[in-house]
Amino acid sequence: MNRRNLPLAIFFATAVWITGGLPAMGQQTALKETGWSELPSIPDPLGVAGPFVGVSNERLIVAGGANFAEGKRPWAGGVKTWRDAIYVLDDAEGAWRTCMTTLPRPLGYGVSISTPEGLWCIGGSDANRHSAEVFLLQTDDQDVRVIAQPSLPMPLANSAGALVGSKIVVAGGIESPTSTQAVNKVFVLDTAAPPAARQWKTLAGRSGAGRMLATAGAQGNDFYLFGGVSLQADAKGAPERIKPFLKEAWRLRFEEDGGTTWKRLADLPAPRVACPTPAPLVTDSRLLVISGDDGSLSAAEEDRHPGFETTVFSYNIAKDEWRPEQPIVRWNGSDPATKPWDCVWPPVTTGSAFWQGLIVIPSGEIRPGVRTRRVLTAGSEILD
Repeated sequence: MNRRNLPLAIFFATAVWITGGLPAMGQQTALKETGWSELPSIPDPLGVAGPFVGVSNERLIVAGGANFAEGKRPWAGGVKTWRDAIYVLDDAEGAWRTCMTTLPRPLGYGVSISTPEGLWCIGGSDANRHSAEVFLLQTDDQDVRVIAQPSLPMPLANSAGALVGSKIVVAGGIESPTSTQAVNKVFVLDTAAPPAARQWKTLAGRSGAGRMLATAGAQGNDFYLFGGVSLQADAKGAPERIKPFLKEAWRLRFEEDGGTTWKRLADLPAPRVACPTPAPLVTDSRLLVISGDDGSLSAAEEDRHPGFETTVFSYNIAKDEWRPEQPIVRWNGSDPATKPWDCVWPPVTTGSAFWQGLIVIPSGEIRPGVRTRRVLTAGSEILD
């Protein structure tokens, strides 16, 4: 796909908020003015966080993920429920279809990698455990096929991954729901190998502690890893996120002789966790870190949480420099402190994909415990 001239995002299909109803015209106008638009909303009535997101046979896929039963927040007795539904969008002007085939089991928070073969779904979690399972989703105009692939060397969820040439690269994450340290390893599988010969190779991580919920990216022979968060045990031995969250940036280069080298890059302008990943590569020279959580707000604010970050940071690969780009709009003329449900929020804990020349970010979490059905999309006009 030629990424030098991404077309304008022209699709303004209506979307339904978790709270019901259609978005106001002001929201659509604000989205348009910032270069962001929308595709049709996914069929799940609540939306999901942690879905597998990608492309197969020129069709957009959203699969699995989790939400809270009946839309109740966790502090109001909501039960986090993992999903197994697979949704496919054949055309930007069409409607999502719910496939008859489902994921092998309810699953979310894994790594999504789009390849010419289809969408790779790697690791993830369910209500009880983390998974090492890997499978490929291939779509046609009727349904989807689920094809088993070699399992990861260890269970992983909340990892980050990207496609470097023909290599799938997965970094970081956590091995179990009770892990008090994030993984500092990299796992690589070459999709160019015949299916029977495919296997994961384990590489050492970069210096420092492990991380989860980072943002991955790729260009040429290079894999990038931005932000994320490390873990420690709290006073009761439970996992606790270390603050401040991370703003480190790293590059892993795959050398022609088969070796690999890590390099520390310029730090992000601010910490970022759980951004849509992989980071879209635009104009062949900039990687976009979109939205995310900077860790400055406490989830204890519950219903008054004002939403996650709206800034888009672009990383200039040649210059090793960051700059802010057009933000995603924050609110629709209402006071976020009194009417947070009347806002347009960028999502976290979801995937991104290039589809029909557009950056696509479907569903995700827009405030703690709150998902969205909306599907954000943009072209290169989000760059100044």
